[in-house]
Amino acid sequence: MSSPLPKPALVQQFLRRLKLSRSAILPLTLLDPRHAAGQCHVNVAHRVREAGGEVVPGWIVRQGMFNAVAYHAVWQPPGSAGLVDLTPRADGAARIVFLADPARRIAPSAVPGCELRLWADRILGVADMPAVYQGRPSAERVDIAFDAAARHALQQLGLTPQDAVAIGAGA
Repeated sequence: MSSPLPKPALVQQFLRRLKLSRSAILPLTLLDPRHAAGQCHVNVAHRVREAGGEVVPGWIVRQGMFNAVAYHAVWQPPGSAGLVDLTPRADGAARIVFLADPARRIAPSAVPGCELRLWADRILGVADMPAVYQGRPSAERVDIAFDAAARHALQQLGLTPQDAVAIGAGA
């Protein structure tokens, strides 16, 4: 089962609200059967460690009962301008609309925080983001908690939370 791609007007709305200029339709590229659904930060950190390249942060645009963007990470292979989405989705989607946002380096954290989502019915800006960093509201950094599924994915790929944070932050 594959979800339909969001309408161009919705994509443009999020591009304006997030002050970004381009979107890309990315097919799912399964490079490692251990890459778990919903664990993009872990999957991409693993790929960077194994093959080089860069973590490219950004947003998946979702259209449905709630129109939303969800924070996401994709892989940029070494020496390439192309982007690769490594993370399978629970809904079976074979491709996504991705808004690259390399200036917004939101890295996973072991500090309990929030799953970041921005809803279409809000006027979005950094100040509107439901962001928590080290237990305090922040417009600059966001903590995304490593839950049991993320810890399992890290273990399967031989990564620690600290590895994923360091790679995701571009360290």
